[in-house]
Amino acid sequence: SFSETLAIASTATNSPTNVSLSGTEVAAPTGMLTANPVNLNFGDVIQNTMSPARTVTLKNTGTTSLTINSVVSSNAAFQFTNPVQMTLAAGASTTMTVTFAPTAVATLTNETITLSHTGTPGTTTITVSGNGIAATRLLVANPTSIDFGQHVQGSPLLTEPATITNTGNSSVTINTVSISGGGTFTTTLTPQAVAPGQVVPFTVTFSPSSLGSFSETLAIASTATVSGLAAIPTVL
Repeated sequence: SFSETLAIASTATNSPTNVSLSGTEVAAPTGMLTANPVNLNFGDVIQNTMSPARTVTLKNTGTTSLTINSVVSSNAAFQFTNPVQMTLAAGASTTMTVTFAPTAVATLTNETITLSHTGTPGTTTITVSGNGIAATRLLVANPTSIDFGQHVQGSPLLTEPATITNTGNSSVTINTVSISGGGTFTTTLTPQAVAPGQVVPFTVTFSPSSLGSFSETLAIASTATVSGLAAIPTVL
């Protein structure tokens, strides 16, 4: 704000003659792009998979319209929907989505998604981070061995419960279920997909057709790194 005086000195009897001057300089109207949120942390995401999308609201909080000219990610693992060449009037808003799709096991921090636009300042930055973790596929049998003990010939067949649990972070496919030997044991376990954390119950039945001791193995072939269950019974 400015206030000054124009003084006119002359031969007039009322010299000087004064004129008061005042005025205020204000900033030129401009657009201003704000993002909410400005920080995104995706946490742990399995390598070669994609996180759920996160939404960012972009709003023109300035006094004139602006145009988004470009959007650039500092790391290709962070992907976005592209609002390029979108014009936002003063007070208007739009949204963009951001996902994290790591292709390697790595910790990424302080990566950025930068929007360039005609507002003031000319860029708006969103900070993004996340951890790319390895896929783990583990099948755990419980129990790992079954001893049916003694079975009297002609008595009801012996059946024992068991479970298979996927303790990894990725889905496991059971491809085949087989029991070595001459068919003394049978199981209700079948080929199937097992989600992370899923527990699959099944049973194993001891059905001897002759006298003797039997020791066989229930083999569970899968995409897991560990699988297998031993069945060790005795029959009289």
